[in-house]
Amino acid sequence: MHLGKHRTYMLEMEQLRFVDPCRNTETKDLATFTEDQKERRKVVAEDIVRFSERSRDNVFECIAKVVGELRERIISEIALDEERKKNNPI
Repeated sequence: MHLGKHRTYMLEMEQLRFVDPCRNTETKDLATFTEDQKERRKVVAEDIVRFSERSRDNVFECIAKVVGELRERIISEIALDEERKKNNPI
Protein backbone atom coordinates (compact mmCIF):
# COMPACT_ATOMS: atom_id res chain seq x y z
CA MET A 1 0.00 0.00 0.00
CA HIS A 2 2.64 2.55 1.04
CA LEU A 3 5.01 1.65 -1.77
CA GLY A 4 2.22 1.99 -4.33
CA LYS A 5 1.22 5.37 -2.90
CA HIS A 6 4.84 6.54 -2.99
CA ARG A 7 5.19 5.42 -6.61
CA THR A 8 2.01 7.31 -7.53
CA TYR A 9 3.35 10.49 -5.91
CA MET A 10 6.62 10.17 -7.81
CA LEU A 11 4.86 9.57 -11.13
CA GLU A 12 2.65 12.60 -10.55
CA MET A 13 5.64 14.73 -9.61
CA GLU A 14 7.46 13.58 -12.73
CA GLN A 15 4.74 15.27 -14.82
CA LEU A 16 5.61 18.68 -13.39
CA ARG A 17 7.60 20.94 -15.71
CA PHE A 18 9.37 24.15 -14.77
CA VAL A 19 9.20 25.47 -18.32
CA ASP A 20 5.86 25.72 -20.04
CA PRO A 21 6.54 25.16 -23.75
CA CYS A 22 3.38 27.10 -24.75
CA ARG A 23 2.13 24.45 -27.14
CA ASN A 24 -1.11 26.27 -27.76
CA THR A 25 -1.44 28.56 -30.76
CA GLU A 26 -1.22 31.70 -28.64
CA THR A 27 1.88 33.78 -29.35
CA LYS A 28 3.29 35.81 -26.47
CA ASP A 29 5.73 38.67 -26.35
CA LEU A 30 8.93 38.11 -24.41
CA ALA A 31 7.85 40.07 -21.32
CA THR A 32 4.58 38.13 -21.02
CA PHE A 33 6.36 34.84 -21.59
CA THR A 34 8.93 35.72 -18.90
CA GLU A 35 6.26 36.62 -16.35
CA ASP A 36 4.26 33.47 -17.16
CA GLN A 37 7.37 31.34 -16.74
CA LYS A 38 8.17 33.01 -13.42
CA GLU A 39 4.68 32.15 -12.20
CA ARG A 40 4.99 28.62 -13.60
CA ARG A 41 8.26 28.04 -11.71
CA LYS A 42 6.64 29.29 -8.50
CA VAL A 43 3.65 26.95 -8.90
CA VAL A 44 5.86 23.96 -9.74
CA ALA A 45 8.16 24.65 -6.79
CA GLU A 46 5.11 24.75 -4.47
CA ASP A 47 3.82 21.50 -5.99
CA ILE A 48 7.20 19.82 -5.46
CA VAL A 49 7.18 20.87 -1.80
CA ARG A 50 3.63 19.51 -1.44
CA PHE A 51 4.57 16.18 -3.07
CA SER A 52 7.68 15.99 -0.92
CA GLU A 53 5.65 16.49 2.25
CA ARG A 54 3.08 13.89 1.17
CA SER A 55 5.85 11.40 0.32
CA ARG A 56 7.60 12.02 3.62
CA ASP A 57 4.34 11.54 5.53
CA ASN A 58 3.72 8.31 3.63
CA VAL A 59 7.20 6.99 4.52
CA PHE A 60 6.73 7.94 8.19
CA GLU A 61 3.36 6.14 8.23
CA CYS A 62 4.97 3.05 6.75
CA ILE A 63 7.81 3.12 9.28
CA ALA A 64 5.35 3.59 12.15
CA LYS A 65 3.29 0.65 10.92
CA VAL A 66 6.33 -1.64 10.63
CA VAL A 67 7.71 -0.58 14.02
CA GLY A 68 4.28 -1.09 15.60
CA GLU A 69 3.99 -4.58 14.16
CA LEU A 70 7.53 -5.40 15.27
CA ARG A 71 6.81 -4.09 18.78
CA GLU A 72 3.68 -6.27 19.00
CA ARG A 73 5.61 -9.30 17.80
CA ILE A 74 8.39 -8.73 20.35
CA ILE A 75 5.91 -8.23 23.19
CA SER A 76 3.99 -11.38 22.28
CA GLU A 77 7.23 -13.37 22.08
CA ILE A 78 8.29 -12.07 25.50
CA ALA A 79 4.88 -13.01 26.91
CA LEU A 80 5.12 -16.46 25.31
CA ASP A 81 8.60 -16.97 26.76
CA GLU A 82 7.33 -15.96 30.21
CA GLU A 83 4.44 -18.41 29.90
CA ARG A 84 6.81 -21.20 28.87
CA LYS A 85 9.06 -20.47 31.85
CA LYS A 86 6.05 -20.74 34.19
CA ASN A 87 4.93 -24.03 32.67
CA ASN A 88 8.39 -25.60 32.28
CA PRO A 89 10.71 -24.31 34.97
CA ILE A 90 14.23 -25.58 34.49
